Amino acid sequence: LGYYLFIWGNPEGKEYFKEYRADERIYAVNKSCWNERAGNSIRIVYVDTYPHGITDSLINSFLAGNNKSIINIRVSLSNFSDDQILHGFDGMLIINKKNEEIEIFTIPVVGANYSYKDKFLVNVHDFELFDGKICNALMPIDSYFSP
Repeated sequence: LGYYLFIWGNPEGKEYFKEYRADERIYAVNKSCWNERAGNSIRIVYVDTYPHGITDSLINSFLAGNNKSIINIRVSLSNFSDDQILHGFDGMLIINKKNEEIEIFTIPVVGANYSYKDKFLVNVHDFELFDGKICNALMPIDSYFSP
């Protein structure tokens, strides 16, 4: 019942996300948030493998204000398929980290360009806080999520 996500961001942000995923703990404090999500977890995530058609320059173009590039991003996310993902990604998270500051953007495959944006501070391995922020960031995907 989990989400299929593509993660993009700066190297520090992607590495922090990988460490969070490797931790595999369930944080009781965030359980109520995850229970409210249509997808109760992240099932499959691609961090280093890019969906066909998505490039760093395309994402940077979108972040620089070229809203037309979101169409190409969404088409690539929706149409992605391989041996693990048959029906495309549910959305994309952009995670940038600089020192203790993390910024998360949600790019859903349907709806507004940015449905969620948050910036916050974390301790080195404060995955409990990060888990809660990721859960909140996935809320916009619930409007169309269908496992």
